[in-house]
Amino acid sequence: MKKSLLLFSLLILLISQAIAQDTPSGKSSRSSPIKLQFPTDPGWNVLKEGQKLEFDVQASGGTGTDFRYSIKQGKVDGMIFDSTGYFSWTPSYDFVDRLSGGRVLQVIFEVRNEKDESASQVVDFKVEHVNRPPVVGELKPLYVRYNTQNTYTIESAAVQDEDEDPIVFVAIADGMPEGAKLSAQASLPGSLLLRSSIASVTTRSK
Repeated sequence: MKKSLLLFSLLILLISQAIAQDTPSGKSSRSSPIKLQFPTDPGWNVLKEGQKLEFDVQASGGTGTDFRYSIKQGKVDGMIFDSTGYFSWTPSYDFVDRLSGGRVLQVIFEVRNEKDESASQVVDFKVEHVNRPPVVGELKPLYVRYNTQNTYTIESAAVQDEDEDPIVFVAIADGMPEGAKLSAQASLPGSLLLRSSIASVTTRSK
């Protein structure tokens, strides 16, 4: 009888050890949380108006393998972020107020897998203002009379600044005819035939 009890106890012990070996510990059964991975290059999130930024977001961790990406908050016009993690954005030239010089945009990226596990991360995009040069259209011709003061005024409609900066006309000394003068208001009196490219147009930011 004692021998039978001893054998039974030994059998129970062996079965218990086998079950313990097959069952993973609590620490190993827990997977790491999902993490989003962005570019690591210095200044990767700093760009200028009109500059295209594109990159791929990747995820790791969790108990699933099928990741779907989205923007939870902060998406603006022109911003592309598909479910595979591809991001593309070209800030428009009016994205930053010309008086501020820069703007920070916070975007919340989110990833979710088929097990409904998710993670999110905030990214700050720093956009710098770009001061575009003014655009000069077609100018009307000037017919000059000799021995007479001739005045030529550049029409305001012919010169535009897309950033709405004040426009200032600056004469190019080497291109000005003898005796000609140019005012900042684009009025040009002179006594000689005017050549092309006699003035440059600049903008003055407030």
